[in-house]
Amino acid sequence: MNTQEKEIDASESLAQWAEKNPIKIYGDYRDELPNDMVDLLLNGEFDKFSESQFDIEMNMTCYESYSYEEGALKEACSELDLEYDSITDTERESFMESIHRDYSDFWDTCLRNSNARVAVTLLDDEGNEIYFPHFMLDESENQERLAIIQKIFGENITMEDALKMECTYDSEILKIGGTIDLRKLYEAQKLPEFIKIGPGDSDNLLCHESFNGSGSLGSFIPKKEAILKFRMRNDATHKYGIDAVYGFTSKYWNHELDFQWN
Repeated sequence: MNTQEKEIDASESLAQWAEKNPIKIYGDYRDELPNDMVDLLLNGEFDKFSESQFDIEMNMTCYESYSYEEGALKEACSELDLEYDSITDTERESFMESIHRDYSDFWDTCLRNSNARVAVTLLDDEGNEIYFPHFMLDESENQERLAIIQKIFGENITMEDALKMECTYDSEILKIGGTIDLRKLYEAQKLPEFIKIGPGDSDNLLCHESFNGSGSLGSFIPKKEAILKFRMRNDATHKYGIDAVYGFTSKYWNHELDFQWN
């Protein structure tokens, strides 16, 4: 076998090794997503999220100055019984064109470590916001509001039950705060369609309004489970969000919400 044939054979061997052995980039226990990327996921902007991933991966590659690739080339040479110091430019180029980095563990770690603080606006069957009775409203309007709440959360809910929410303003709308499994959202590559709300969510239900930066003072316990339409956003990037009004501890935000994809 002449020198050119040996070089071609070595190049092919290195390229095949590189394709079978991607460089695995592992996540650190402190790694998490920045808030702007959490926003993209919660807004359903998955293409833009992928673009942000690519930018970060490229920056990480440039920062490392391809040191991982050189280490992989040395490992390949050792396994293939090639002399690393004698690798030709053609062989090196063949390897570098075939080797790639596997960031799956890094991104899985970031998604797992990112405890998204999600503010969810609950909607009725027609997609309208839900309002609670208020002492400043007349009886007929309060009865209309109660009827909607009864239809959603249980016919046996009384006016007294609903008034225990103690809304500060009659314009406050029903919301729930908590967290979402960002890994599940990322894997689905689409937003959930509904959210299930039941008695076990009562500690996280409240009425809130961004315009006045206000919120309810009481509580409300659903009498039955309800599957509702919703809107959600990252409360951490909302200047007048739930946490801006209440300043809840992590116990509130760690409540995992039951989102429904089907």
